[in-house]
Amino acid sequence: MIARVELYNGTSPVLRAERELEEDPLQRLGIMLPGSAVGVDGYASLFLEDRPDRTDVGAAFEIGRGVPLLGGSIERGVDRFTGLYLKLRRPNVELGLGGGDRNGDLIGHAGLYLKGARWSAAWGGARGPGGVDFQHLAATWHPVERGTAPGAHLIAERRSADRYAAELMLVDRASFNHFAVWGQFGMAQWPHRRTFEAVGDVMRFVRPPIFLHGYTSGALAVSGRYERVPGAHELILDARVFPVRAFRRASPLPPDPRTGVAGYVVNRVIPTIMIGAFRKTRAGTTTVLGEIGFPPVSVYAEVPTQEGARTYVFVQYRQGLAF
Repeated sequence: MIARVELYNGTSPVLRAERELEEDPLQRLGIMLPGSAVGVDGYASLFLEDRPDRTDVGAAFEIGRGVPLLGGSIERGVDRFTGLYLKLRRPNVELGLGGGDRNGDLIGHAGLYLKGARWSAAWGGARGPGGVDFQHLAATWHPVERGTAPGAHLIAERRSADRYAAELMLVDRASFNHFAVWGQFGMAQWPHRRTFEAVGDVMRFVRPPIFLHGYTSGALAVSGRYERVPGAHELILDARVFPVRAFRRASPLPPDPRTGVAGYVVNRVIPTIMIGAFRKTRAGTTTVLGEIGFPPVSVYAEVPTQEGARTYVFVQYRQGLAF
């Protein structure tokens, strides 16, 4: 089970704290200061990951104004990394180049970000001694206005000739734009244990298997993931549906004038109900999943159908702030 608390300023995370409630508890904490607080573009962040046997800590920043941004990170954990990068920005394109010292070895990385009215892409990679050889490609197809038309989201990653993965999601009403592949902060650098992350999150966002169904404001999300590791491969098929949203779209209801508890349940809780399942075709296992939200709290669960497998529960509190 994972419990998480998130505080946001608009779409930017300000604080994220989570705890894995297992036999060996794992705790994470990230705090971010937006650059706008001091009159510049970018951000600065501090974060830690506390395990029973060690505590990893780090800091990252990306700061500037106009076209150039200077970014970097310092990380101290299993690996020790210190690095910098330069990002050049235009409205529809960004280019980042950088590198750093990872356990005494010099590694380099780069990222290119592009977008149009209905599409976006991010491509990048990292290379250096110690097994660092990574390529990443992400792309979206989405409506000009979120939530008005179908969309698709692709991620493909390669770490070696026999270790790679590709994931594709299709939704009936896409609620994402270019940030789904660019990331809110572009060339995020934490963790840097293997690579830079072209679609990174400086505050260690951990998601359930397959893309989050939160990418749709409609009733349906279907996904497929193929992954290859030395000596094995797996295809995972996933489908998720919001039954109440599907019913309301087929038979539109007039606006509900009710307020209070009844209005909260009808207008905010019931539309969040999601049911679905994913199947690992090679392993032959099926997992049933579901979610319900009690804004600002949501509960997501995965229940394997095979005997002896453990249920996964994810509880999240997410609250917006204004400052």
